[in-house]
Amino acid sequence: TKPTATIEYIDKSGALRLSAHPLKFARAGATMLPMFGGQDFFLVLGGHGAVDCSGPCAGNTWEIWHPQHGVVTTGSLLTPRWRHAAVQLPGPGGGYVMLVGGENAQSLIGTVEVLQWTATAKGIVHVSRAGAKCDESKGDDCKTLADFFWAPQQIALPSARTWPGAGLVRSLDAKGAYKLYVAVFGGFSDLQHANPLGDLHVFDYQLGAFR
Repeated sequence: TKPTATIEYIDKSGALRLSAHPLKFARAGATMLPMFGGQDFFLVLGGHGAVDCSGPCAGNTWEIWHPQHGVVTTGSLLTPRWRHAAVQLPGPGGGYVMLVGGENAQSLIGTVEVLQWTATAKGIVHVSRAGAKCDESKGDDCKTLADFFWAPQQIALPSARTWPGAGLVRSLDAKGAYKLYVAVFGGFSDLQHANPLGDLHVFDYQLGAFR
């Protein structure tokens, strides 16, 4: 079987449709997340593709896709990966996504890659890109977006894994305030997918580290 670049989706009437706008890269084992509530922009990340990853490929890129407009823009990841988990986190003017573990042609992946996206007051959408820096000459608002991750951030996993499970957990503290955690669990410890893992690790959103 070959990876595909097509997208099928359920529209607002509940009908299953095949989009007339394919992705730039065919992708298998990718992840897809909504970006802005009710605006139908989706962030597609990673995946095993049909081309070599010595240059841009499915595994080392992301795409913003819209049902009516197709691919709006693309960018690069730090680490090619597929069969990873993706967790969406809230953020100012947009959000964050954590890409957890996975694999590529060389090895299991023992990192979490964190990307951020936001929309400025001028309607310009920024997403973290490998190697990117704030550049006023390109219209980047460096003062307003002083805390923006122009390049993705990497955090070490307690142990490398592919096909992990991961999810956002909200918990009330003693003062009644919500705290956010990301639970990372299971997966496989080998590329043959023969050795399942039974452990659980918790990432503290406020601390920015695994506990």
